[in-house]
Amino acid sequence: MDITNNEQILMKLREIPPSKACHLAKSFYYYPVRLRMINSCIIMRCIIVQESIISYLVPEDRRDQILIPEEIKAIIEDEDRIPPDIVQKICRIGETSMGGVEFKLIMNDNKEVLCNIPLGPGFADFLSLPQRYLMEDIKDVKAAARQFIQPGTSLSPRYKDLNWCAIDDALMEKVLNIDK
Repeated sequence: MDITNNEQILMKLREIPPSKACHLAKSFYYYPVRLRMINSCIIMRCIIVQESIISYLVPEDRRDQILIPEEIKAIIEDEDRIPPDIVQKICRIGETSMGGVEFKLIMNDNKEVLCNIPLGPGFADFLSLPQRYLMEDIKDVKAAARQFIQPGTSLSPRYKDLNWCAIDDALMEKVLNIDK
């Protein structure tokens, strides 16, 4: 379904489980998604968040790159997204190294994948897994003792590699079923 108005954005986002920000001074929900824009471009690793906090999240030199809802043709659940329940477990681990969280993903074959995310952005939704694994292969997560990042460590995208889309606060509240 192509998106042509706010009600369609609301309906599509309600189909996608939100994530809750971790490791940030502010607590809020957001949607890690892919977007197809009206020019047919696919935007990967996009964070949809409400307008009132976008300036808190996006550095001033990147604010002109914030996507606007009027440019969206479709919202797509991102296949590179870690399952939301695993993201919350990662958030509960907390800081394990200077400015970051090191953890191990336990895969369905019981092998462990060492991972690292920076605390700054507080978004643990996207990781690059070894090629043999898919996100649905993640069974659990556990804290990793302080380890140096080694070759083969799965890293989250750098903060500057995330894309951003701001939606109206009232629409976000409707999506999340927040009554004021």
